[in-house]
Amino acid sequence: AAGPTLDIHGGGCDLMFPHHDNEMAQSEAYWGHQQWVHYFLHTGHLYIEGRKMSKSLKNFFTIREVLEKFTARQIRILFLTHGWRDPLNYAADAMEAVLSKEQLFKNFFMSAKTLLRGNLESITTQRQRWTELDKQLHDSIVNCQKQVHESLCCSIDTVGAMKALSELIKEYNKYISAAESNTKLILVQRTASYIKRIVQIFGIDDGKPWPFIAGLEGDSEAKLAPILDAVCSFREEVFFD
Repeated sequence: AAGPTLDIHGGGCDLMFPHHDNEMAQSEAYWGHQQWVHYFLHTGHLYIEGRKMSKSLKNFFTIREVLEKFTARQIRILFLTHGWRDPLNYAADAMEAVLSKEQLFKNFFMSAKTLLRGNLESITTQRQRWTELDKQLHDSIVNCQKQVHESLCCSIDTVGAMKALSELIKEYNKYISAAESNTKLILVQRTASYIKRIVQIFGIDDGKPWPFIAGLEGDSEAKLAPILDAVCSFREEVFFD
């Protein structure tokens, strides 16, 4: 019913032999050629607190049950930070790491949005004589783009891609702390735009202009706006004085 060839065929790693070998033997004999499948994708098993998930062990969870404790984005981050062909252990410490990773992205997008708030037009007019700090962040952006591309080209390595994004955020945080009032908004905007594009591809954005901080839009953001403006103004006065 599947036809003479399949481009991609997948299943759990326990199906490699004899299940898939048997499928190939039957299908290739039926269709009269020697390659029924071009690529096999065999995923790792899911473990619950160190034990393989099984109905017989009564450690079986449905997605609906998991979503009662965690958001869809948090579950997706868990998947993205584990290799698709490696075992995945659903445990408390694993989810703590997910929450920490999510907070890293939240803090980044809040920082970038605060700096760019009402300043997008000034990006083209701001002086662009770059310091060593500016060059270092620019190089970090380019290096991150290269690492993400190479990771995804290498067996869809989302672990490597997420690690590269996290490292870029850490370099961005160092830059913001060190650059003080000389922050180049074009670098902030470029960092945010790239990370935003990748999290959208990974499906962990909110479908909003600023991912991860959708809860601060609307009325909540309006209430925070005066505080954010005051903090930015105070920051500029301190460093210029």
